[in-house]
Amino acid sequence: MIGAIGVGCWSFTRLNIELPDGRSIQKIKTFDAKDFSSSRETCDVKIGDNRFYGDLQHYSIQAELDEVSVDVQLEGQISPWRPKSGHMYYGEKESEQLFAWLPSVPQGKVSATFTVGDEKFSSEGVGYHDHNWGDAPVKSLIHHWYWGRAEIGNFTVIAANITAAEEFEYIPQIVFMLAKDGEVVADDESAVTFSLAEVQVNEATGKPVGDIVKYETRNGDNRYVVTFEREKTILASKFIDQAPAEQRAKLEATGEDGAYLRFTGYVTIEHFVNENRVDFEKGEALWELMYFGHAIDLPQ
Repeated sequence: MIGAIGVGCWSFTRLNIELPDGRSIQKIKTFDAKDFSSSRETCDVKIGDNRFYGDLQHYSIQAELDEVSVDVQLEGQISPWRPKSGHMYYGEKESEQLFAWLPSVPQGKVSATFTVGDEKFSSEGVGYHDHNWGDAPVKSLIHHWYWGRAEIGNFTVIAANITAAEEFEYIPQIVFMLAKDGEVVADDESAVTFSLAEVQVNEATGKPVGDIVKYETRNGDNRYVVTFEREKTILASKFIDQAPAEQRAKLEATGEDGAYLRFTGYVTIEHFVNENRVDFEKGEALWELMYFGHAIDLPQ
């Protein structure tokens, strides 16, 4: 996983690599604002000597943090997709604020080379790329979200449950796209229900985590059930620990309690026609929980 984020007067680049021998490498480096630049016309983001650029079909990523470097090529296999307009508005019409989201590559082919010290690796597989932006700090609009994607059998799924901030009464909003053989078969979020089961508190972050995350949708006589089952938490980090030392005191004073968690496990996709199961797929998956606020009890 590769991330590059600009935040106010500082930005950071993160690399997370899971090696075949079981080693987990996590690298993060912060940069001054002057080291960040991005294009207004196309995807071209630079943080220091790290770069991410592309054109909705092909993307290139080069990054180097300490003794770890990566070069990734991502080629889209499914056309860019967005939930309706891709814009979510919060607040009254006169003062509404925007959070926007675009999965530029819902599914793509990845070829990557990377080095860890003197070791060199190469890999090919399935990739994904999305981008979000807006005109207000995300934490002022959103309390937390579950997000996941997977490609298993002839299905591709992107699913998210986004819970609004307290100011907006923690109202949830679902984003959902299910494709079969490259064609979208379900993406009406109003027809999707979301549920959690086997919820427990993650010790490192203090956030409640559902071991089972389920999305269910109907489309005429067709019913689809997508279930993520957590086996391992591969990343659990607090936002405040990622900030430069000089920023931490300010964040502590504001009560900063954000956290990010990433999970691996299995996803199953079931397709029913008139309640008769006609398709079933199960495979490995990766998903996340992004938490911007304090943990709260919400209906599941």
